[in-house]
Amino acid sequence: MDVNPSTLTLVKTLLMGIERKGMIVKGVLDPLVIIRTHLKCSTFRQTLMMIKIDLAYNVILKRPLL
Repeated sequence: MDVNPSTLTLVKTLLMGIERKGMIVKGVLDPLVIIRTHLKCSTFRQTLMMIKIDLAYNVILKRPLL
């Protein structure tokens, strides 16, 4: 997801994962989400937290980017 850092709302929140390691949230984004089928359309706002992590499967495959 290519997000311009200036569009993020900065927050001071620590996100706790399954491994009980804390991660710093880079920012929060509130985009307008549209879900459509041929019969119905739903529009709503969804809060997304942006974090920077190394994904486990990238480490296993030894590929920094997929």
